[in-house]
Amino acid sequence: MVDDTQTRAPAGPAIWVDADACPTVLRDVLFRAAERTRTRLTLVANKPLRTPPSAYIRARQVPRGFDVADDEIVAALAPGDLVVTNDIPLAAQAIARGARVLDMRGSWVDGNNIADRLATRDLLAELRDLGQAGGGPAPVERKPKGRGHERREEILAAAARMFLELGIENVSTRRIAQAVGISQTSLYVYFPNKAALLEVLCDQCFVKLVALAASEEAQAGGPVDRLRWLMRTYVRFGVAHSDEYRLSFMIKHEHKAMSKQDIAAFLDSGVPREALPPGMQCFMGLQDRVDELARAGLLRTDPRLAAQVIWAAGHGLVTLLITMPEFPWVDLDALIDEAVDTQIRGLMMGSSVN
Repeated sequence: MVDDTQTRAPAGPAIWVDADACPTVLRDVLFRAAERTRTRLTLVANKPLRTPPSAYIRARQVPRGFDVADDEIVAALAPGDLVVTNDIPLAAQAIARGARVLDMRGSWVDGNNIADRLATRDLLAELRDLGQAGGGPAPVERKPKGRGHERREEILAAAARMFLELGIENVSTRRIAQAVGISQTSLYVYFPNKAALLEVLCDQCFVKLVALAASEEAQAGGPVDRLRWLMRTYVRFGVAHSDEYRLSFMIKHEHKAMSKQDIAAFLDSGVPREALPPGMQCFMGLQDRVDELARAGLLRTDPRLAAQVIWAAGHGLVTLLITMPEFPWVDLDALIDEAVDTQIRGLMMGSSVN
């Protein structure tokens, strides 16, 4: 088997195979085609797969779980790639990303027939809902026309609950749809994949935090006072909204909306604040307060280092308060105030935060 660390085939359109359900005879055909045309071929499955030695052929094993292989393929697709699958929701997502789709009987799936295939799949899901076909979620009341926002909020609430209870990596869009009582295809009307769901949930948390910090900061005076108010607000928000905080900061995310390089580029880009993602707006609000200290000649170290130190300390306190509620903490307000003041004092030129 050739893995991702070995020699890559020339750049160009690639073939992605939903390999868990791919017959061996079809794999052999695809192997020969990849070699003959010198096209990159990747089999994605949740089990080990044997592939012939080739610079063009590789297999990628993903963790077990509904849609894990699908999400892996969709995340890697580029326009013009070919996807081989019988999974209709995966086909719909691939087409939306500009890929071509071939089912395992050799028929093309494209914009001209995907709607019919989705409709057929939805019909079967609705029959299950009505008890006229085996399996599937229990019947659910349909939302009247114009009230789709309620369904969207139901999906978000179910996703947040399941992510926290089961772990993000153990929850698929299919399981979320079943919890809400809709078909997986219906969920895709609102969110194209699990990563989009998670991004919206995190952004909602960050938007609340940005708004609360702005309102609380209005009570502050000079730069030290503004930084103190901001960090007190951050810690209190995390404790008061523990589920949202855990989801945004304390659970491993397999699908990161931004890479480390993306974040660094945003920090250095000078783009307007409102153009930044909500999470980055939160951090840049902290960076602004620290920069104020530096401009006032009150900071004894690099402003970016100081901002990250303060954030790390605040996050550590929130994490302890959320995960160890049984510990005999002192008065919460006194603990938060002293922790914040101690951090600010340690980063300033003098020994006072007055």
